[in-house]
Amino acid sequence: MSPPMDPLMEEVFVNFAQDFDNFTILSGEVVNSGTFQNVSLVQGITATLGIIPLGSLDVESDVVVTVAGKKITVEGLKQNNVTTSYDIDLSEL
Repeated sequence: MSPPMDPLMEEVFVNFAQDFDNFTILSGEVVNSGTFQNVSLVQGITATLGIIPLGSLDVESDVVVTVAGKKITVEGLKQNNVTTSYDIDLSEL
């Protein structure tokens, strides 16, 4: 018998685009990508409030990297359990 499916699995709750200038990560290094603003709540604020207590997200991203002066697009990078915190500005609603 397989375990019950996580009800949040594979559901998109937030969507955003973020450009980075000169964001360099050296081999073996861990960095913080900073704060992302103007995040679209794909399923609305009520549904999204349910993911806040989890403290982490599974992230899928597409990136364009420059290696030796050549741009390379890498699609579908996945990272699970990314530590996440939220700062919601309700005055903007």
